[in-house]
Amino acid sequence: MPQGKAGLGAPQARCWPVDRPLLAPRPHGAYDWRGVRLTDRCFRGELALGRDFEISSYFPHQPLSARLVRGLFRDLAGAGLRVHGGGDDWPVFDGLTPDSGGVRLSVPDPEPLLRSCSGPLPRGYGVIPLRGEVSGLAARAIGTLQFYPHSERHPELDGMHLRIDDATLRAGPRADEEPVGPGWQALLRWYGVLCEHLRVARGYGDWEDLFLQFVVTPSRADVLRGKIGRLFRLNCFGPALVRALQADRLLSVPADAVVKLRYGGVLVGLGLTYEGGDAGSAQAAAQHLAVGPS
Repeated sequence: MPQGKAGLGAPQARCWPVDRPLLAPRPHGAYDWRGVRLTDRCFRGELALGRDFEISSYFPHQPLSARLVRGLFRDLAGAGLRVHGGGDDWPVFDGLTPDSGGVRLSVPDPEPLLRSCSGPLPRGYGVIPLRGEVSGLAARAIGTLQFYPHSERHPELDGMHLRIDDATLRAGPRADEEPVGPGWQALLRWYGVLCEHLRVARGYGDWEDLFLQFVVTPSRADVLRGKIGRLFRLNCFGPALVRALQADRLLSVPADAVVKLRYGGVLVGLGLTYEGGDAGSAQAAAQHLAVGPS
């Protein structure tokens, strides 16, 4: 586990630009961030209101093997984030279904089910629905995980997208010694599990509003060149970027959360509040690390 401080519907699954992804296709069967019904199906008894937190990540290419998938979802379940379809019939459930230990696979190779995007595809193809539980909160986090298609231009890096609604992110810290609320603490644990298993090289997350404003996000080429660019509310720096930024300086950055991961990566959280926090915190962190848009 990490150590340290402190809508969802798609009309049709499709391939999208994989070298600079925007937003992953949303699975069918829920509501958009304004609470408007997108289709005639929903997670039973669960209404997704508010806005979503979006995290995109690049990691060294590796097959989505049965062993990797089982281990990943076992540890996610242990951290409180489980595969959960809400009674809907998701295409991914043709070969992957939730159980008490994470997931059960009924196919020998889950890679085509989770990442293939050739030919006509059903709605929600490759989307893995999730539900998270946070100790002390009655609300449940509803989210999705999706792996990007392979990039022919930069095959060294794979990509994934994690989307979590704001149901558990609205609560503030429960005690003065807690820098962030319980939902943000849980999100850091969940994302930390993903980073550990996939050895994420660069990850970035923020409210969906930001990405709808056409903010330039890191590309695979940027990551391979070691380019940092702007900081986001949630950042993962893999071992190569930790070395480039200097570990001591990165671990002492002024932030709401700094989490050192076992594989050598570091998570940095800035403005981890529902309101969004003070923009000055991101500026202070960028100055400390000598990074920024270029």
